[in-house]
Amino acid sequence: DGTISSVKRIKYALQDVLDIKIKREEIRTDFGETSSISLDYTAFLNYASRKLQQKEKSNTAYTLLDKENKGFISIQDIERAVKELGDLELSYEDIEEMMKEADTSDDNEGLFIDRNDLFRMIRKIKL
Repeated sequence: DGTISSVKRIKYALQDVLDIKIKREEIRTDFGETSSISLDYTAFLNYASRKLQQKEKSNTAYTLLDKENKGFISIQDIERAVKELGDLELSYEDIEEMMKEADTSDDNEGLFIDRNDLFRMIRKIKL
């Protein structure tokens, strides 16, 4: 009938077709935790477009933060960016807390985040 009618199918279309990594929980949150989601072609294109824009913003942010192309972002990278922007009031402790919350690996203890961690952090604050 021209609609995508499940979280699983939306996730598949975004990930496998458009290479947008997303979790089912995020899709549910985006649509108000409803159990029945049904998107027509136009609604899906609008949703996918928003997700692609988020991905582009995330890629730009990652490139700006990982200037040395290390493959990860450190607390020092975030501190440098905050100082360069000048108008943000974030302490070392604030940055450390954000990093620990974003870091999904068990070994880094929040000292480094990778690209996916940054994307999750950006999606959470809805940039």
